[in-house]
Amino acid sequence: MPPAPEEPRLKFLAALRYLTTIPLPLRRPLSPGEIGASALFFPLVGLVIGLFLAASGWLLKLLFPSALVNVLIIGGLAAFSGARQLGGLAHTADGLVSHAGPETRLRITDDKRVGSFGIIAVAALLLLKYVALDSLPQSQSLWLYALIYFPVLGRWAMVYAIFSFRGARPSGPDGDFKRGARWYGMLAATLIALGVTFSLARLPGLVIMAGVFAVAGLLGLYLKSRFGGLNIAAYGAVGELAEATALVMLSLLVHIGLA
Repeated sequence: MPPAPEEPRLKFLAALRYLTTIPLPLRRPLSPGEIGASALFFPLVGLVIGLFLAASGWLLKLLFPSALVNVLIIGGLAAFSGARQLGGLAHTADGLVSHAGPETRLRITDDKRVGSFGIIAVAALLLLKYVALDSLPQSQSLWLYALIYFPVLGRWAMVYAIFSFRGARPSGPDGDFKRGARWYGMLAATLIALGVTFSLARLPGLVIMAGVFAVAGLLGLYLKSRFGGLNIAAYGAVGELAEATALVMLSLLVHIGLA
């Protein structure tokens, strides 16, 4: 076991490795329990991703029109995160359309192949993110700030789902993933997400965060009813839909003059 002072650093590196494609010195595979224990750092990794998107967006705007930049931003987000959460969304969508019982639905989500419903779900989500992002005022700091905090809220929603809903298979990887998470991890993740969102978006940011919380909670309840609990794929689906919710809510607030 590494010395205690190194544990937070190792947990952060574990979260960074799980949620991004950044090359890291951690060579061995991470167990589900180790990833669950690193969940308190998920929003901080979201901040790393958001800063990367904002810097990339600012540079790309010097060369390309806004519509193309927003396409590149959405594609860059998928690439930078390894499309792991998008894969979770696709597998979850495939499982949801099955008329069989929860265990069969879970087996479908474990299949490495992606079905037609999974492809449609991913395509629809990417289109929704693009339209919401492109609807924002492109010449204002609001757009850049949104690029920073919407990945934070997406990964915070994943922590909320991990902490709040039972694992689909308590004796397997899903249970290990959940057992690795702790109440203080949820608290720390919430404080990080709250701090970043409020500092960049003030009151509208709090409204957006509340909306993400509500959508993640309702989605978690629905997935629990369909699968008997949440698995690792479902956590990714929650994160992706939370990101889309944040962008859609910001677009709505801008449209009605509240942001």
